[in-house]
Amino acid sequence: MLDPVVLLSLIVPLLIVFGFSILTMTMIHLVLSASGNRFAIEITCFTGMAVFYGTEIILGIVSLELTLSMLLVVTSMMVVEAFKPAKDRNSSWPQVVTIEGNATSISKEVLCLAHNDGYAALAAIHIKGIPLQNRKQRSTKEENDDLKWLYPLWEDSKKSKVMYTLEVRFECGLADLRFFTIYYDKDYKRAMEKTYLSRQIVETWLTRIEYDFEVMTFDELRSVYRELDCGPLQGTPVQNVVQSDGNYFGGLSIEHLPDSLSSDWGEILQQSLRNRLSGHAQLSFVSSSIPKIHDRAGENRENTKVQTKTPYRVEDHKLRKTYKQMADVEVCEETGAFRVGTSVLVRAATADDVGRAMNHVEAVIQGVWGGAKTTNLSSNHLRHDWTKFLLRTYTGKSVSISGARLTGLIQISDAMSGIPHHIVPPTFAIPILHSPVDSVIFGQVQDRGKLTAQEYSIPIDSFCLHVGIYGNPGSGKTNTALEITHQIYQYGIPFLAIVPAKIEWRLLAAYIPELRIFTAGDETTSSFRYNFFDVPSGVPIQTHINNITLCFIASWPTEGILTEHIMKIFRRTYTNAGWDVFTNERGSPILLGDLYSAMEEVANELKYGDRLKQDFVGALTARFESLLDDPVLAVMVNTRRGITIPELLNNPTILELRHLPETQRALLTSLIMVAVAEYLEVQEHSHEQQLRHLLVLEEAHHVLKRVGNGYGIHEGHSSQQQAIDTLVQLLREARGLGLGVVLIDQLPGNLAEAAVKLPGITIIHG
Repeated sequence: MLDPVVLLSLIVPLLIVFGFSILTMTMIHLVLSASGNRFAIEITCFTGMAVFYGTEIILGIVSLELTLSMLLVVTSMMVVEAFKPAKDRNSSWPQVVTIEGNATSISKEVLCLAHNDGYAALAAIHIKGIPLQNRKQRSTKEENDDLKWLYPLWEDSKKSKVMYTLEVRFECGLADLRFFTIYYDKDYKRAMEKTYLSRQIVETWLTRIEYDFEVMTFDELRSVYRELDCGPLQGTPVQNVVQSDGNYFGGLSIEHLPDSLSSDWGEILQQSLRNRLSGHAQLSFVSSSIPKIHDRAGENRENTKVQTKTPYRVEDHKLRKTYKQMADVEVCEETGAFRVGTSVLVRAATADDVGRAMNHVEAVIQGVWGGAKTTNLSSNHLRHDWTKFLLRTYTGKSVSISGARLTGLIQISDAMSGIPHHIVPPTFAIPILHSPVDSVIFGQVQDRGKLTAQEYSIPIDSFCLHVGIYGNPGSGKTNTALEITHQIYQYGIPFLAIVPAKIEWRLLAAYIPELRIFTAGDETTSSFRYNFFDVPSGVPIQTHINNITLCFIASWPTEGILTEHIMKIFRRTYTNAGWDVFTNERGSPILLGDLYSAMEEVANELKYGDRLKQDFVGALTARFESLLDDPVLAVMVNTRRGITIPELLNNPTILELRHLPETQRALLTSLIMVAVAEYLEVQEHSHEQQLRHLLVLEEAHHVLKRVGNGYGIHEGHSSQQQAIDTLVQLLREARGLGLGVVLIDQLPGNLAEAAVKLPGITIIHG
């Protein structure tokens, strides 16, 4: 019979060798499996064998039989692993559950996924707008009530352990904001119902804090879910970066928040948007227990003598810590307590780009939340926990904070690119709804001197009512007109801007590559040629003669009977060139020389006394010679074939007249105005008022001036004013033809009374 001591001396070393080896193998396998290592079994077996043999050597019991026994164990493990069926990705990856039968309202708004022998249900709200209104002065009670906004969510999460996640997807400088509710259960129906109810609580909360939102449908949820469903992840040579389907990912987790946060979560997101990063930021939170007050540290209750010797300043410091704990507990009792995890996932085309982006995000977090502790997630960590990011349940090393603090953290105060402003009208105003039609945005409404989020806009077609822009020099009239013109052109509506003196309109060339700029009198670049005698197709010849005669009368001070002679001269000009006013048969092109010849004929036919005839001839000659004597105007309009009105109207065009005398500027502008009105009159147009063309008149008083003096109005002035009023009437009637006119001037008093009444929209600059 063996001696027990000898037996123990044989058994104990064996137990030590096998036990230590198996314990080592177990620990190594747990670590490797948790990290997702593909060769966990192989590494475990080789390491276990090495530990076993090493222990044998240390204990001095090297035995071939024992070594072969251990080798048999590890070989069996490797053989079993080798013949084990490959683990299907779908067995551990969440799979969308299709609800059979009639779809209920819940199944239309909840996404259910099978995962880990249970079901995860997701519901989400798409946040469309962030309130930016300036709040009125609030009482302390109202501010305290605001801090309790998350209390219903805490109670709901405390009962059911539902999780909430606020996620922002940032892409190309644009943000997309969503609020998820997630619940896990063994029964999919219960999971979906609970998630649906929790989402309704979130709706109530968002409505209370005046966010604009809409509930996401099943299809929208599935699309959002697939944003992170990128397939198996693989490591890369760059540390902490993984790869899948040509995309590279990196992750960062915030593990500690400083006691004082000077900015909300939105500031970090804003910085990421400005740098045009791509990825997702998730802030997940779930209910936590109310903290308890800890015993005062360092206090020895049994030794009263030691306590009496404690300096007062040390005791006071301990009391302050206790009071702070009491305050924290009170806040959590009133506003709730939450475990919060914040993470950022970055995506880029290369691993190096991901690394640089992660460094930038970490720097932004440190800059915004000084004292925050961040951790770059390792490649193994990302691969192992990717399903948590996919299900929006990743919390990492979560921190516990009060509901009041969480409210300030997630209540984004500033709008982000991609998330439009939520319109919160001023308290004194009727809510202004978004116009369903194309509109020009003028700016933001002011409420008692402070900007609100309410944008003031005017529908495009309302510009057929015409616009008047008035103000002092340098007050921004031209800038306003430029912005209006640019916005209207973005909707495909061409414009013609007639500018007497300024060159600021050339700034539009930077935004409108197809812009055409003509400078009257500048023959070195794009010369401007326009024959005002040419009658647009479809326009009666007599109508055109009457209109151009009005233009000359409006530009020339003309006494009573002289206007009749001017009209006769123009009719004679067309008759001599073969134009028939009765049949509207067109004749040969007319030049300024033809007009002057007709003037001479009419002057010679005047049957007045010598002195009176001489006065009339002198008046007519002086006026018509002024056309020929101006070299710029003579070259510009004395042409057989020039630019046509359709060519001017149907393309973005600027016509600069700064090289012409003031009287000639007014004449040319009025001639183009009447031709535009004539052309539009003969075009097909609908009964609905719809803007098709925009005509801008800078310094409108040149062509639509108020005529008179301090001692009354002379007969000649009266004729001139009547002609100007007739031009205004043509513009007024053109509003029904799809033409919008913008009049720009310093003072409305400089314009004819009819011109002041023309605009239906008036903009005043201080």
